[in-house]
Amino acid sequence: MVLRPELCDGGDVARRHEREVLQGGRPQIARIEATQVAAGREQWLAVSRIPLTGSDGKPSGVIVVSEDISDRLQAASLLRHAERTGAVARLAAAMTADLQTPLSEIENLATDDRIRSAARNANDLVRQLAAFARRQLADPIDVAPASLISRMGSLLGRVLGDGLALDLPVEGLRSAVRVDPRQLELMVVAIVRHVRGYMPQGSKLAIDVAPQTLGLERSLGFGLPAGEYVRIRFLAYPVEGGADMNEALRARLVLAQAIARHGGGALRFQREGESNFRSNIDSLAIEVVLPRVFSIPRMVDPTPAPDTRGVESVLVLDDDLHLRGAVAAALRQLGYAVQQAEHLDEALAVQRNVRPPLALALISSELAAGSGEAARALQKVQPELRVLVLSRHLGGEGVVVVGSFEALAARVRQALDTRPG
Repeated sequence: MVLRPELCDGGDVARRHEREVLQGGRPQIARIEATQVAAGREQWLAVSRIPLTGSDGKPSGVIVVSEDISDRLQAASLLRHAERTGAVARLAAAMTADLQTPLSEIENLATDDRIRSAARNANDLVRQLAAFARRQLADPIDVAPASLISRMGSLLGRVLGDGLALDLPVEGLRSAVRVDPRQLELMVVAIVRHVRGYMPQGSKLAIDVAPQTLGLERSLGFGLPAGEYVRIRFLAYPVEGGADMNEALRARLVLAQAIARHGGGALRFQREGESNFRSNIDSLAIEVVLPRVFSIPRMVDPTPAPDTRGVESVLVLDDDLHLRGAVAAALRQLGYAVQQAEHLDEALAVQRNVRPPLALALISSELAAGSGEAARALQKVQPELRVLVLSRHLGGEGVVVVGSFEALAARVRQALDTRPG
C-alpha cells in the first residue's frame, strides 16, 4: 500500500478536512499529511479528526489529534533504499564477474577492429558499473556540487584532452545536495566523457551549478515533483556529429542517468542550433537536477590525496601472467584503459591497433627481451610514448610493484603528466 500524503499548510486544507468531518459525522483516523516548516522542510503528521457531538446529537465541533511521524517515515524510507541499493550492488557485482573475463578475451583475441572496439567499450562500462556497485551502500552526505566539481579540474582536463577548453563552477557556491560524493564524481566524469565525443578541436565545455526552483510545468520535463533543486549544467559549444549516439556514448549517458535517479534527481539531454554564448552554432546541453537540502554542506576530503585517476590508454608488458593481471586490474579501477602483452611482439601488435594511441608503457625489468630494448622498439613506432620500468623486487630497477599499488598509481600519474622528452 502506498500512502499519498496531502500537503497541509494549517489553513484552507485543514479547514476543508474539518468541514468534511462536521458535515459527514465520520472521523478521519491517522490521515498522513505533510506541512511546510522552517527552511522549506516538510514535517509528516498522522492526523486524526473526530467529530464532537452536542446535546442535540449533531456534530458541533472537531477534536484534532496529530502525531509527528517524520522520523518513522524517514527510517522506513532508508530501509527501503538500503534494500534496493543492496540488490543493485549484488546484481552489478554478479554481472561484473560474469562479463569481465569473456569481454577481455574477446578484446584480446578479436582480429576485427570493430569487434575489438565494441568489446573495449563494453568492458569499460562493466568497470564503471562495478565502481557504481561498490559505492551503492555508502552513506550519502550533504555536499556542495560546485566545490566538488571545481576540485575535479585536473581529472576533467585529462578526460577532455588537449585542444579543448573547460570552464568550472565557482567553488564558493554552497547549495547542497545529499549524495554519495564518489557517485557524483563518477556521474560527472561519465557526462564529460559522453560530451567529449561531440566536441571538435577548439570547442569549449562549461559546467555551472546553481540553485533551481522547479515549478509544475518545468518539473514535468524532468519527471520530478515541483520543489527546490540544484542544477548542474554541462554546455558544450560548438559540437559536431549526427543525432544518433554510438554504443559508447549511449552507455556513458545511461550510467549518468542511473546515478542521477539514484540521488533522487533526473538528467535531461538537449541539443540546440543556437547557444546562449554564441549564435548560429550547434550546442549540446546536459542538465542534471538533484534535490536541494538546506544545510551546511560537509567538506569532502578537505586535504585530498593526489588524484591518481585517469582515462589514458596504457600498456602493461610483463611475461608474469599474475603480476601483469594485478597491475592491469589496479589501473583499470582508476579509470585507465589498460592493454596487456606477454612479450615484445605482442606489445608491438597492440600498439599498432589500439585506439586511442598508447600514452604510457609499463615494462617489466625482468622481461626476456630486456626492458631497454622493449622501450626503444615501442618508442621507435611512437616517439612520444612515455615508459615506466616495473620491478618485482625491492632495490631492483624501476618502480617496485609488489609493495604499494598507491605508490605505483602515483608514479603512473606523474609519468603521464610529464611531457615526453
